[in-house]
Amino acid sequence: MKKDITLNTFTREFYSERPCLEFLIDKKWAAGFTCRKCSHKKFVKGKKWHHKGCTSCMYDESATAPESLGCG
Repeated sequence: MKKDITLNTFTREFYSERPCLEFLIDKKWAAGFTCRKCSHKKFVKGKKWHHKGCTSCMYDESATAPESLGCG
């Protein structure tokens, strides 16, 4: 993650929703996609541009979904 960032730098880099989501996509799937439900590696475009859909179980995951499916 970015550290020691000023408000001006933040607002310049993340001026709208799209660059924020692109940043999350790059961080979340930097090592490639792995389905959180079935561990399959292949995906197709999900319901929205920032989603990935598993080609095995059809789970649709957003870049904004939390990393853990479990509670607690």
